[in-house]
Amino acid sequence: MYYLVTNRKTEKEAQFYSIEEVREFLDTQKNSDDYNVEKVIPCRGCNSPDTNEQHDAYGISTGYWCDECYEHSYPYRKDNYHDYLDAGEYLDDDY
Repeated sequence: MYYLVTNRKTEKEAQFYSIEEVREFLDTQKNSDDYNVEKVIPCRGCNSPDTNEQHDAYGISTGYWCDECYEHSYPYRKDNYHDYLDAGEYLDDDY
């Protein structure tokens, strides 16, 4: 994860790896309102910045993956878990 700081007027970009570095940078600038700060979480497969959070078959987050890696190199199951037998345990008031 990194932070992408972009000057809105000049469109110059800088990358920082902690929010403290971003704050220090913005404190040194004359007008910090001229900057846009974006949190970027790269793909776990190829480090592409265009990602979506993905989940395994049980709904547990597996991280952020780009579309290409999700289709071709995603190591987790993509199907949704469904209890076909409805075999989950339930607590009844009659015990």
